[in-house]
Amino acid sequence: EIGGKPFVGMSGKLLNTLLLEAGIIREECLITNVFMQRPKNNEITQFFIKRSEAKKLGYTSPFPAYGQNGFLLKEYEGEIERLKAEVLSVSPNLVVVLGATPLWATTKLCGISDYRGRLVWSSLLNCKVLPIFHPAYILRNWSARPIAAIDFNLAKLECEFSEIRRASRNI
Repeated sequence: EIGGKPFVGMSGKLLNTLLLEAGIIREECLITNVFMQRPKNNEITQFFIKRSEAKKLGYTSPFPAYGQNGFLLKEYEGEIERLKAEVLSVSPNLVVVLGATPLWATTKLCGISDYRGRLVWSSLLNCKVLPIFHPAYILRNWSARPIAAIDFNLAKLECEFSEIRRASRNI
């Protein structure tokens, strides 16, 4: 994030390439972040309280734990509501989430590797979500690049309709 705009550095360049290859026009997409504040040293853990600490303090959260990161700190709970309002303002057929944090924030699911490329329903956003590896991850793990290209092609197809369509199978 540079100057308050998400995906403008090397990750942004890769995102632009993946979108272009899939035939998706970036200017027609809402691109945002879960947290508008960039975490120091890109350490997302500063937005969370560890489970053990939360238990000691009797800390409760309306949001489920985010894996080993723990529970969202109260001062950041409004970020999820802001994200929801932003997304709902454009009434999307599909939300593409790039990485583990937006997967958790929109679906309460953890484990981007378990869900990438698989359509899931977001009760928060009332629409389907397609998790894809974050461009920063792809830059560190170039073998994920072809997988992301396939996932963006799927996003192009899935943005045409709002429901999750599964092939019927007889077993």
